[in-house]
Amino acid sequence: MDPGTPPNRPPAATRWRVVGATIAVGVVAMIQTGKTALALPLIGRELDIGMVTAGWIASMVSLAGALLGFAAGVFVDRIGCRRALLLGAACLLVGSAAGALAAAAPVLLAARFVEGVGWIAIMVAATPMIAFATASRDRGLALGLWSAYYPTGMIVVPLAASGLVDALGWRALWLLGAALSAAVMAAFALATAGEAPAAGPVRFAFADIGHALSRAPVWLLALVFLIQTQASFSLMTWLPTLLIDQLGRSVATAAILTAGFVALFVPANILGGWLVRHDGRRAWLAFLIGGAGIGLMPGLMFADLPEWQRFAGAALFPLTTGLVAGAVYAAIPVFAPSPRQIGAAGGVVLQGATLGALAGPPLLASVVVSFSWNAVDWLFAAQGAVVVGAALALRRLSRQQRLG
Repeated sequence: MDPGTPPNRPPAATRWRVVGATIAVGVVAMIQTGKTALALPLIGRELDIGMVTAGWIASMVSLAGALLGFAAGVFVDRIGCRRALLLGAACLLVGSAAGALAAAAPVLLAARFVEGVGWIAIMVAATPMIAFATASRDRGLALGLWSAYYPTGMIVVPLAASGLVDALGWRALWLLGAALSAAVMAAFALATAGEAPAAGPVRFAFADIGHALSRAPVWLLALVFLIQTQASFSLMTWLPTLLIDQLGRSVATAAILTAGFVALFVPANILGGWLVRHDGRRAWLAFLIGGAGIGLMPGLMFADLPEWQRFAGAALFPLTTGLVAGAVYAAIPVFAPSPRQIGAAGGVVLQGATLGALAGPPLLASVVVSFSWNAVDWLFAAQGAVVVGAALALRRLSRQQRLG
């Protein structure tokens, strides 16, 4: 058995220190991903690069995930999730340290790609690591807690790092990222020492990807996660622009309101995992609610309505769509072809999520430029309808699996 591969029989008691250490690695990975938002103006001036290159610096982590999601799933299943998490944290450390020393854009882009390799390894390995460490009764809750790494990391960056960038420059933020990666890697190594069986030989078996892709529920999880990530990340990216340009808010107020918007994803992520804690096949219900939120709430946010109604839509969007992420992570171990292929299934699902993160902001921007802010509600309505359809399809497949 590979290290960290969930056993056929879950442990009797959940090892919460392992769960906590894994979540901490994920939060640091998300901080590394989102740190560019504050630094891009300074990077552009210092390295003399344009907006397009700066955009690639921001999205290079997602690009690495989009390219390597399938391979990362096989890699994790073959070397074990504990080792993959440690290697992922090491990539974050190396990439962030190299980026801090970069004197030209190509070096910084390469360093960001190394961070992206670490990010996708961590994202794929965390699900089987938590599944390995949790009792059946706690697995949904633990994976719901894990899914909150994304909004937690997104909140930390603007609230904690802005003063550092203003005082010491963007390179200090990269050095801080390297230090955090080293600290969390050491903490994870200590917390998980002796928690996994010895490793088997490292070998890639692309048949594992084929097995994961042969599972219709895995495709549905990937589709739902792609749309949810695309919708959520695009709103996180462009909400400050909407608040400043359309509602006349100051930059400081827009930053606070956006942080509050992101923060609402945290309880929803946890609740999504908790809702399916006893049976991951019930994830379809969380997807149904999330699809309704994607389809309906932006219609309130962008409509010509009183501000309180628009803010209500903005609050309900993360509280409904955030259920999806927690439910997806809780459902991956259920719909994976076998316990030792949870990583491969997770790689397929996260491939969808990273593609959504790549496509979301430019897709929303193109709709706004071509039409107006008032036209984006049709985009979200179509996306929500797809998620609702996927939820109903998963419900049917779940019933068949239960009967079978």
